This record gives sequence, structure tokens and C-alpha cells, in this order.
Amino acid sequence: MERRRHPRKRAPKTQPELTISLGSESFKARLLDQTDEGFGLESPRPLEVGCRVRLTGELAHGAGTRPIEMEGTVRWSTAGKNGTFLCGILIDNPGASPFTALEPDYYEVLQLSPRADPDTVHRVFRVLAQRFHPDNRQTGDEATFRALTRAYEVLSDPAARAAYDAQRPEQQQRRWKVFDSSEAARGIEAERRKRKAALSLLYAKRATEPREPFLSMFELEQTLGCPREHLEFTMWFLKENAWITRSDNNRFAITAKGVEKAEEFGHYPLGSRRMIAAPAGSQGVRL
Repeated sequence: MERRRHPRKRAPKTQPELTISLGSESFKARLLDQTDEGFGLESPRPLEVGCRVRLTGELAHGAGTRPIEMEGTVRWSTAGKNGTFLCGILIDNPGASPFTALEPDYYEVLQLSPRADPDTVHRVFRVLAQRFHPDNRQTGDEATFRALTRAYEVLSDPAARAAYDAQRPEQQQRRWKVFDSSEAARGIEAERRKRKAALSLLYAKRATEPREPFLSMFELEQTLGCPREHLEFTMWFLKENAWITRSDNNRFAITAKGVEKAEEFGHYPLGSRRMIAAPAGSQGVRL
């Protein structure tokens, strides 16, 4: 398994334990990753693909925790390290889940630079709130309005914004990390994932900071969790297709053609199914 130049250390709070109940048997499993639709877990025993399980425990939510009690289906299962097993579990009725795995990026919700001053935050929110307020019959959207309101509540409060800014880099790394296992880090499919992720990350940078749309190779390496040596071919391919441009000081930005390509891929191509998709080359483990 390849070693990153700067190995990422996760705080214990990002890797809590959940209880898996399988029939009359229950055991603890360590949470590795999570989305609105499912969980990636490290289990002390193999789970049969297709079997039904029940998950209980507490997960981080905002500044605190929230208890969960869910049922789901084992989507994939493969051998891990030191006698453990990795698995992905698709939960039932994800749209009704009381738990949101990752808070959205509030700056992206409001399409603002992290350097935006308070007056800009207020002005942008006021315009967007009028557009998406549920009472607006032409453009109203309740879900979007709630997301905008939550983002504004955090970014308009100096103390809340400072706390959010402090934990935002870790959230970005969790949201954008390309690879979840050594098996997923190799081959043609891995290269495609890197291209989509890099392009979408530059898309987000351009959308939120149009006056400073560039990212360095170091920033890409850290956010995507991929060594720069493994990104050189990726960035060459994107540049040769004129989807990105490179500045004289080796910083990258998306082009207009790249914006169209990113939207063709779908913004945030890693998507909410990232954790529950089986790693490339994995096989279902039978009991």
C-alpha cells in the first residue's frame, strides 16, 4: 500500500464505534467513512454481502453528537488489515435519515470566498434568501432556503464562523479524499476518479473565489489525499484537453471548457455514494 508524503491523522471523534446487530449477535465496528446513504466500517468479522444488519450508536453532528438507529444492507465486504474486514452498508430510506454525515461547505452554499467580509455575507444571503424563500412562487425552494439560512447563521456570527473555519480543512479532506482503500488507488478507474475529483475541486474554487481561482499542487495533494507524483499524469491530461490552465508559478485553475466538463461529470463527482461503492477489485466475503 502506498504511503502518502504527509499521512493524515484523524481525531478519535471522526472514527467512533457503531454496534452492528446481525440476528441475535452484536459486535462493535469502527466507522471509517460516512454519507447520507451509508457507512464504511471496519469490522472484527466478515459480513456476507446482501445480509441485513442493524446499526446503533452515536455520531458527531455539528458541535455535538446524535444517536442513530438504522437498518441496512451490506453492499460490499473485503479483507482489511490485521484480521479485520472492511464493508460498506447501504442504509434503508436514506432520505429520511435523521443524520447528515458531513455538513455542507457553508461558503459554497452561499458561493462566497472564505475571505468574504461580514457585509458581503449579509448582502449575498439577503439576495439569495429572497430568491429561494418558500413564499416566492416562481423560484422558491424550501430545502435550498434552509441550507442558505443555516450557512448564514454560522458565517454571520464571528464566534461560530471562527469555530467553523477551524474545522473546515478536516471536513474538506473528508469530503474530497479520492481513495478509501489501497485497492481503489490503482488502475484506470483510479485515474478517472482523480481527474473528476481534481476538476470538480477546481470548479468549486473558481465558483467561490473567481478572483483567486488557483490551487497549488500541494493543496491538491493535501485535499485529495493523493501524492503529487500520482497527480502529475492527471494534471497533464486535464491541461492537454484545455480543461485546466497552469500559471507560471505552477498553480492550476479550471477553464471555461473545464467548467463545462465538470458539469457534464456532475459537480462533486465523488458523490454521496462514495463510501458504499465496493473498492475496485474487491470480492464479496462469504461467511
